[in-house]
Amino acid sequence: MECDFKSGQVFGSSNTIGDTLTDVFATQKRRTAHERVSTTKLPLDAAFVNALYNGLTEAILAVQFGTRRIVHWNKGAEAMFGYAAQEVLGKTTEIIYPDQHSFERISDLATPIIREKGAWQTEWEYRRRDGSHFPADVVATMIEGSEGTAFYVIVIRDIAARKRAEAALQEQSALLLKIRQSGNAFRLSSTIPPCLFMWPVLMASLSSLTSDLPICFS
Repeated sequence: MECDFKSGQVFGSSNTIGDTLTDVFATQKRRTAHERVSTTKLPLDAAFVNALYNGLTEAILAVQFGTRRIVHWNKGAEAMFGYAAQEVLGKTTEIIYPDQHSFERISDLATPIIREKGAWQTEWEYRRRDGSHFPADVVATMIEGSEGTAFYVIVIRDIAARKRAEAALQEQSALLLKIRQSGNAFRLSSTIPPCLFMWPVLMASLSSLTSDLPICFS
């Protein structure tokens, strides 16, 4: 199932997003031309954006609305998923999901929220080229280019290590709770007089003795 977004013009296939994002920022600047901007701020040129875009360890990809086809794929995405940019550009994002259901489900959940708020964040499971799965934080943000081209930028952060650490912490907490409960039980038993522990034994012995005595009738 494809996202129910209005399709825009298709971007040229590239793994450098600097020119596109610079164009987007230029459009936003024109829309807010009436606002004064400090001249001390550095211009966000394409070289800067490309260096930032490909220097992050997070996977960053741009996907066209409607078709869900990948139009940008950074170095972090190459390392995370195992696909080079030229292998995925023009393909749908279905290749990074565990199955068709996951691919369709994330669209059903994200589409109305992105339409309303412009962004969406969640945890989701993804699939690498080798078939292995991993949990990730994902943020999708809607962006509109200068020529009305609509697409969204997806940032994916692998959180498998964090999940393992959380699971280990939960196991340690459960173990400490058992130890604490065992210690409480020991302290409780130490406060009970020893004679109370012997009472059932004494009663059993007395019962066996009395059972051997002759029954007398008056």
